[in-house]
Amino acid sequence: MARLAFADIPQVLVDARETLRSGPTYTIDTLTELQEETPGLELFLVMGADQFKAFGQWHRWQDIAKIATICIAARATSTSVKASKDIQNKVQTACKIVTIEMPPMSTSATDIRERVCQGLGIDHLVNAGVARYIAQHGLYIDTI
Repeated sequence: MARLAFADIPQVLVDARETLRSGPTYTIDTLTELQEETPGLELFLVMGADQFKAFGQWHRWQDIAKIATICIAARATSTSVKASKDIQNKVQTACKIVTIEMPPMSTSATDIRERVCQGLGIDHLVNAGVARYIAQHGLYIDTI
């Protein structure tokens, strides 16, 4: 789905390493591999404000914070990044946090999965190829 979503942006390379790993796969594993492959590479981990609220519970989040700059994209319906002060205080000393200046998105991936599960359309929310892929593979039908 990531390849379909970014197909029209030639500057984007979708890396499939996480889908190729057997067993559980963690963000720290991917970041460590990227760092080993390209020493000195500056890494940025982009996440929505909803995910940032749970960042302190991620597997080896302290190590992630040492390797990558955490970039937070706010959503129009979120309570904002500032509302996550407890988490931000917890990780602030461990990492660099940057808020991404971009038009906020009112819909999250969670919202999209819930819409699909409820039989509601998502064509207006995602790339046409992604919507087709989700429908063809019956994804998110029983996720709620």
